[in-house]
Amino acid sequence: MDDYNCQLTESCIKFAEDDIGETSERRTEALIMLKSWLKENPKINANPDPLSLLYFLRACKYDLDRTKENIKKFYKMRSIRSEWFNDRSPLDPHIAELFRIGVFLPLLKKDVDNRQIVIIRTGAHNPKKHKFSDVLKASKMILDYLMFQDESISVYGINAYFDMSHLTGGHAFQLTPTLIKHAVQSWEVYPIRVKLLKFLMVPSHVIWALQIFRSFMSAKLKSRMFISRDTAEDPSRLPVDLGGTESSYDELTVYWREKMESNADFFNRFDKYKTVS
Repeated sequence: MDDYNCQLTESCIKFAEDDIGETSERRTEALIMLKSWLKENPKINANPDPLSLLYFLRACKYDLDRTKENIKKFYKMRSIRSEWFNDRSPLDPHIAELFRIGVFLPLLKKDVDNRQIVIIRTGAHNPKKHKFSDVLKASKMILDYLMFQDESISVYGINAYFDMSHLTGGHAFQLTPTLIKHAVQSWEVYPIRVKLLKFLMVPSHVIWALQIFRSFMSAKLKSRMFISRDTAEDPSRLPVDLGGTESSYDELTVYWREKMESNADFFNRFDKYKTVS
């Protein structure tokens, strides 16, 4: 389509063709069909930007029925989960403080399979001060921005590492079954190819919470979830804080806090997209 500006390398385009079945002709045809479908269903109120639609198409490997269903679920979630998707200002004091803490940290280098690595620091915030819904809100803000800055993530996918060190009973108390269910549901409908969910340094007192997480997952997501009482087996591509050689938590925190503060307009443009009644 004339409004799609491909940002992929030749090797990434080849991978998309081999792994997803994407060709330029198939991509153009699918985008035309989805845009027409969205015009016929205005209440979905989805972002019509080609890159946004391609995230859904690639996550569903160009199965149009699955893609449409996932689009409906995603934008319905954005409408229902107002605590995560409304009033998303990086300058909001509660959100800005979570950015300063560094609860969600995408790495600046990819892994050996070109996948995006993100570190989720589940015990970094103060549970007496910060609501877990705000932690999720801040995390999704960074993820949404990241997805639109790097198209290759829609092809190669993402590996998520959960650093559960410093997790206290107060943190665990925030993880109600309802909140866990909502969090897992959001993972299932987000238009991103989740390749790994690795929970590191898991304290014994929160194993029950991870079992609840797992109970709400699809079979595919369950197969990609792993729990370890220690650090990663091969931490070389991880931050120095996890025994690796990549940027430290402090360095990544400064980088992403500055990115969020300087791109508040992104959320002003993006946050209007959610299902309307």
